[in-house]
Amino acid sequence: MLPSRGTVQVGGLSTARDAKRIRRQVGFVFQHPENQIVMPLVAEDIAFGVQNLGLRGAELTDRVDAVLHRLDIAHLRDRESYTLSGGEKQMVALAAVLVMEPSTVVFDEPATMLDRRNRRRLQATIDGLDQRAIVVTHDLDMVEAYDRALVVHEGRIAFDGDPGRALEFYCRISDS
Repeated sequence: MLPSRGTVQVGGLSTARDAKRIRRQVGFVFQHPENQIVMPLVAEDIAFGVQNLGLRGAELTDRVDAVLHRLDIAHLRDRESYTLSGGEKQMVALAAVLVMEPSTVVFDEPATMLDRRNRRRLQATIDGLDQRAIVVTHDLDMVEAYDRALVVHEGRIAFDGDPGRALEFYCRISDS
């Protein structure tokens, strides 16, 4: 979706003119991984995006296997996607993004449907990414772990800075 006014740029590229190039640089992990998983088997789902870019054969298999191992979910490779738990689905959705090798990964409320154990696992995975991670969340505990936090209020950035101070600011405006 394009902005109704103003401009949005990602790495100096305009979303209005360079959307396709931006989509190759930025991966999105949705709040509900079921909306992202499209293939019946885990390995097929992870391979889907890079197949659309023309990757085939051993290179495709190697790339899928590498991301499965990186996320410690190789045991899910041949599982049917619909049989996965919520935490497993979230990791498969992330794998399908990482296999595309984006420079930035955007997470939309990534821990919403996860239990405590899977939340911690996902948090550790995000913390260990080589890519820049942008996490959109109302999960105040998750925010504390990051370097920087933005508070969006009434469609504008109302605070940009230290997560602890951002949380204080957010609590102040949300309690009034």
